[in-house]
Amino acid sequence: MISIGTDIVEIKRIKKSYDRFGSSFLSHVYSDREQKLLKGSSKDIEFLAGRWAAKEALYKALSTEIGFGVAWKEMEILRSPTGG
Repeated sequence: MISIGTDIVEIKRIKKSYDRFGSSFLSHVYSDREQKLLKGSSKDIEFLAGRWAAKEALYKALSTEIGFGVAWKEMEILRSPTGG
């Protein structure tokens, strides 16, 4: 069986969490490699929101198929070798 997950997130919601919790928010949700990519982004909040939405979609797809949750940091949304 193949599952599909989709998610949309409000950038304001991610900004509010980041402003409130700072580095603990980053450490809880994003892997070390994702955080390194963030440091090079000129649009940090949009970057975080995009990764959040992708992780939510992946979580939804995996949860329906496998029947159990996956921790945020166990999922990484990284760039392809070509930079995309």
